[in-house]
Amino acid sequence: WKKFSNEERQIVYRIWNYIGETAKKQYQIDALIDRQRREMDEKIQIKERIHDRNFLHSKQYYLFI
Repeated sequence: WKKFSNEERQIVYRIWNYIGETAKKQYQIDALIDRQRREMDEKIQIKERIHDRNFLHSKQYYLFI
């Protein structure tokens, strides 16, 4: 989404608005994308913490020091 041009975003907005009208529901696409990005960032942070913790308990860590 970050790498979309303004023209590409406008196309997505038009499609999204059409879907909202058809489904009789309105969602703010920017809010949905932002929420999904935050959730993905949280998952990435958890994965990195698990990886770091596992590395600290591995033999490789002690060989690295």
